Amino acid sequence: MKKTKLVSLMMPSRGRTEKLDESIKSIVETASDLGCIELLIRADSDDKKTLEHVNENIIGKTGLDVKLLVGDRDNGYVDLHLFYNQLAAALCGRFVTVWRNDDAKMMTKDWDSDIKQHDDGKLCFINSYVQDSRIGKHNRDYFPTTHHTYHETLGYYSPQVHVDSYAYSVFEIAWNVVGKDELYRKCTFAVKHEVIELQAQHDPTAVQGREHWK
Repeated sequence: MKKTKLVSLMMPSRGRTEKLDESIKSIVETASDLGCIELLIRADSDDKKTLEHVNENIIGKTGLDVKLLVGDRDNGYVDLHLFYNQLAAALCGRFVTVWRNDDAKMMTKDWDSDIKQHDDGKLCFINSYVQDSRIGKHNRDYFPTTHHTYHETLGYYSPQVHVDSYAYSVFEIAWNVVGKDELYRKCTFAVKHEVIELQAQHDPTAVQGREHWK
């Protein structure tokens, strides 16, 4: 498929239309060029609430190029990688961002310009930042951005549910061969993820030791 967009964001969603709206709003309001961004939403075939909401209130209404992909619920979360593989096969971005949840929010202005600086046609793994309430902004592989040749070469995005960690592990193996400087890039944009916020509030140990990720 011809890569006509700078970046495609892959976002599974189920039954949380208000969270979905907030997440998309954060992406739109912080982007510098909506024309270079594609959003792919994956919904379950039995999730009538999300399907109707996306078709009636999101597609053609946000300024983003939005694609809705529908599939069976199967085993839910444990089949999450299958949802991402479905999304990856349909995207047209030169870069692919794993938008892990429909409650995540983009926190950084002009985040797409941050990705654009790495648009040199080379295979790479781009690490962004995650923001939480306890230690602020830290670097991790939770919302990775990869060049499209990554999943096209493998034939899938991930064979297991932890799609972000799997991508990182593949690149980590490659770094040991060709050197990390060749494949690893950093972006300065940060994503706020509600699950991490809740972990920090209810279980202080959940964020212990993360300081070295900054």
